[in-house]
Amino acid sequence: MSVIIKSTSPAALRSNVFYGSAKLKCKTKTIEINVSDHLEPGTKYEFRAAYKCKAGFINISDSITTPEDIITGWKKGSLVSIQAKNEHGTWCNVFTTKAGKWHSIDKAFLEILTVSNIHSSFPDMADHKLWESINAKTWADKAFVQN
Repeated sequence: MSVIIKSTSPAALRSNVFYGSAKLKCKTKTIEINVSDHLEPGTKYEFRAAYKCKAGFINISDSITTPEDIITGWKKGSLVSIQAKNEHGTWCNVFTTKAGKWHSIDKAFLEILTVSNIHSSFPDMADHKLWESINAKTWADKAFVQN
C-alpha cells in the first residue's frame, strides 16, 4: 500500500475512479493528484498511451502489457496520458497530466515506480523529502511506498 495516498472517506464513497488523493512536491509547489484503483500490478491490460514525439506532435499507441511495462521507460516530458480498457470494454484514464504535472495516476503505478523511473521520466515529480521519509536510499528503491 502506498504511504502517500489519502483514501476517500468514508469508505462507502471510495471507488475505482475516486480511490483517493496524494500530495506531491512538484518543483517548488505542492500539488494534489487524484488516485484511481483500476489496475493490479503484474496483470496484462489493453493500454492506450498518448505521448509527444520529438517534433512536439501527439502520438497514440495501443499495446497489451502490464502496468510495470507501460509506465516505465518514457523520455522526460513525453508521456501525456495512459488509458486502460476495463472488463466492460470502456477506456478509463489511469494516468493524466496537466501543464506538465501529474493530474491523476493509478495506485498501481505509485506502487511500481522507482526513484530511477522518476528521475529519468518524470524529474519534475522528484520529491526528495518524501523519499527520505520512506527510506529510499538508492535509485532502485520504490519512490512512493515504504522501503
